[in-house]
Amino acid sequence: MLLAAGASLVLARRWVTHPLDRLLKTAREVKTGADVAFVSERNDEIGRLGQALEGMRATLHQDVERSSILNRFTEVTTFAPDDAAVATANLEALRLLVEPDAAVTHVLNRSSDRAVPEAAIGSAIAEVLPLNALSRCPAIVRGSIHVTADATEALSVHCPVYPVEHGTLACVPLAHGETVGAVHLFWEAPHAFPLKRRAGVARIAEHAALAIANRRLLAALQGMASTDARTGLANSRSFDQMLEDALAGRRDDETVAVLMLDLDHFKDFNDRHGHPSGDVALRTFADVLRSCLREGDLSARYGGEEFAVALPGVDEAGALAVAERIRSRTESTLISLAPGITDRVSVSIGIACAPNDGHDRVTLLRLADEALYRAKQAGRNRVERIAVAEPGARPADAAARGPSAVVARRARSVRKGARAKIA
Repeated sequence: MLLAAGASLVLARRWVTHPLDRLLKTAREVKTGADVAFVSERNDEIGRLGQALEGMRATLHQDVERSSILNRFTEVTTFAPDDAAVATANLEALRLLVEPDAAVTHVLNRSSDRAVPEAAIGSAIAEVLPLNALSRCPAIVRGSIHVTADATEALSVHCPVYPVEHGTLACVPLAHGETVGAVHLFWEAPHAFPLKRRAGVARIAEHAALAIANRRLLAALQGMASTDARTGLANSRSFDQMLEDALAGRRDDETVAVLMLDLDHFKDFNDRHGHPSGDVALRTFADVLRSCLREGDLSARYGGEEFAVALPGVDEAGALAVAERIRSRTESTLISLAPGITDRVSVSIGIACAPNDGHDRVTLLRLADEALYRAKQAGRNRVERIAVAEPGARPADAAARGPSAVVARRARSVRKGARAKIA
């Protein structure tokens, strides 16, 4: 009797402890990161415990996977070179997360007058959207994810941006304070976008919007740092760097012409009309410069009423032709200052060319500036070329022996003061 009871007790302990030991062993393996699952072969309390543990493990695994997708996406967007790269990474992350049959990311261009399909997967509807078309998307209207769970159902909301007749459609705004676009995800089957996945999709879309907005803000700040606010041309710092790059990248037989330009009697113009009108004159002259130059030519407001131009691949004859075109067009351009009030300005221009006159930025700008000063002395509203070097002389030495040797040794501020006296 006692032996039978003891045997029953041993069997009962094995019936209880062995499954618990297996669950405990699986828990230890899960803790170390092993890809194992809780196996439940029984339909009693221990079996239900195993099922509960497996559910917790599966949920944790999904959370870790979603977190991994977001972390990898965040890292990719850190190095993305443009909006298209961000949009492509965004769709790849969403594909891993919710596996749509088709998807497209539209991004508003910088002027917000159209939305461009920067990335797409599957047979997505990827068309450029005209002005305000994206604003009719339900996600943009409500400012959050909108899901059409079954497009065949009566009273279902259809997106005019991505029209579908069946299946599931999710409209996801790309917004982080500012709306920069939208993502449309499509599944052939109805009710294919579970509620528990929406938070992860929203986080990825929000991060994509933030990456695009930050990239555009950085570009705007860089533009402000390198652009003259009054004329929209490059500023002197930006021009110096662009000229350095052009000179460093030129071939030995390739020419680069440099022009220094100064508006004549500009102080008198300001005295007559006021500084706001002077700003109008500066902007008008900047427009004249743009109209006279090719794409790839460099132009800048170098300071005050002084401007600079670099012409890659242009020799002395070509530079003289461009300079004369600028001078003539400036002289003939009417500046509208107020109703019934117009005036004109003229410009003096000095020219130097690489490699004949020099090979470095400082030398070329100095020689072009000396030629500009000669144009001022000779009566203004004219183009002057730096004095031709004597045989065997270095370009910088040739200018130093010319009539403007004293000017060449002055600082720019001193030269500007001298010009003001002449004006």
